[in-house]
Amino acid sequence: MIGRFKAAAGGADSASMTADSAPNPRFRTARVHVPETHEERIVAVLDDTEGFLAEFNAALTELGEEGAWDRVVELARIGASSTDPHHAHAARRMSATMLVRHAFERSDEDVAERFAPLDRAAAVLVPALEEHPHEPELLDLLGMVALGLGDIASARHLFQTVLDIDPSHDAAADHLRACGTRGKHGWSGVAATAERLAPTYSRARSRVKGIAEAARHLP
Repeated sequence: MIGRFKAAAGGADSASMTADSAPNPRFRTARVHVPETHEERIVAVLDDTEGFLAEFNAALTELGEEGAWDRVVELARIGASSTDPHHAHAARRMSATMLVRHAFERSDEDVAERFAPLDRAAAVLVPALEEHPHEPELLDLLGMVALGLGDIASARHLFQTVLDIDPSHDAAADHLRACGTRGKHGWSGVAATAERLAPTYSRARSRVKGIAEAARHLP
């Protein structure tokens, strides 16, 4: 009897150990996802007033050092989806500013290196300004894109539009004066190169003109 009891007890213990070692479906360990990429981190702080700008600036700095222009455009797109309009505007402005700055740091001989970030800046700015044309800072940045790509007529138009909206905009006045020193041939002289190295801007050139006209007609 005792022997049978021990055997039964041992069997119960073995069964208990087996049950303890197996995961209980009623109690699951929660897995906390830690954002790893810049894009994931921006999504995590999208509407966080405290953390958004710092995180966005840090991401732009690193992506700029890598020359990851397409990821900068994606970052701007994510930032622009914020429910906070200030965040949405800042994401586009900061992204385009960084792209334009990197482009103008290249020498005139490095055409491909200059055109690539300018083209990606156009991908950020054109849709943003089609939504909100009356944005002097974004209009000035798009003028810098046009200027850097050799579209002098469009650049002049954009800078003059900024000054029509805000006559005290000193940067736009300086940029408008710079148009006189950036080449004499107009778009026809750079169109073939731009179509190859800046396809986004080339396809959107008529939209760029429309943006300037829309901005001038807004009250």
